[in-house]
Amino acid sequence: MNTNSRTRNSAVNLFVNVAYQLFIVFITFFTRRIFISVLGVELLGVSGLFDNIFSVLALAELGISGAITYSMYKYIVEDNKPKLIAITNYYKKLYNRIAIIVGTLGILLLPFLRLIVNADAKIPHLEIYYLLTLANTVSSYLFVYKTTIVSADQKGYRLKLVNSVVEVLKLLTQLAVLFIFKKYMIYIFVSVVFTLISNIISSSLSQKWYSFLNGKDELTKEEKKSIWNNIKSMFFYKIGGVVMNHTDNILISIIVNTATVGLYSNYNMIFRKLDGYCNLIFSSLSASVGNLNVTATKERKYFIFKVFMLIAFSFFAVATVGIYFCRSRCCYGYCSEKRVLIVF
Repeated sequence: MNTNSRTRNSAVNLFVNVAYQLFIVFITFFTRRIFISVLGVELLGVSGLFDNIFSVLALAELGISGAITYSMYKYIVEDNKPKLIAITNYYKKLYNRIAIIVGTLGILLLPFLRLIVNADAKIPHLEIYYLLTLANTVSSYLFVYKTTIVSADQKGYRLKLVNSVVEVLKLLTQLAVLFIFKKYMIYIFVSVVFTLISNIISSSLSQKWYSFLNGKDELTKEEKKSIWNNIKSMFFYKIGGVVMNHTDNILISIIVNTATVGLYSNYNMIFRKLDGYCNLIFSSLSASVGNLNVTATKERKYFIFKVFMLIAFSFFAVATVGIYFCRSRCCYGYCSEKRVLIVF
């Protein structure tokens, strides 16, 4: 792949990702406001708590997705279809096992759910809410193994456009459910259904674009070992991310109460979205970097690495200063009046 093509694909991925995030942020704020009005802040806290629990359980994924994507870059450049088929088939086996592991761990945690959810009054149907959310998490691992090649081939924007439409339909359906039924159970069930729909559509399109993936080729033991070496490296990175970003709600629920999780998650959502925009730049360029890693010289790779480090440092430095002044000027006074603890 030449430099112009790589740059063009990176630009398209970045534009689509930014446009998608802008729209989703707007509609998510609106949906959350309706959620609180209809169902209350305590169920919002339950939702945020479950998100953290399943993010921790998702450690079972081990960083396999990133390692598999990395393994595809070389064979995409070489147009080595048998190897791409073999990697995809191996990915399918791994993700099916992960879905079983996450589902099993989630069920084993069920007896301790009432100890984690610290509510002033007993929340009815809590176990059903938990199992539906677990089903949504497990379903996110199904049918997606064929979509990795799309991202690795720098065509992720195609699926992003499709998934954007599905996501909007999901949020609109959930809004309708809130207005009509006012039932959190139906709200979660809608999410499960649309997760499956999104995965099935994405898988079908990936199969259409890469029709050769129906082959039966398998990886050798040495190739599997190489992938697992990459998985080990990704796993330690994944642990750090989960501990830093996905344990707050669990601790707040146990130590304070679950309603406070709902209040905290409202404020934390703003920072997660800001962080998401920062990461958009680099996630949109990841496939291009992977392609570059296969084709470029060591000197060129090191130069691009230094450019990315400079961009990252500058971007996060500016963002940090902005967040600090927002925190010092706005949050303390307002939140002290509302008696809401904000953790930055």
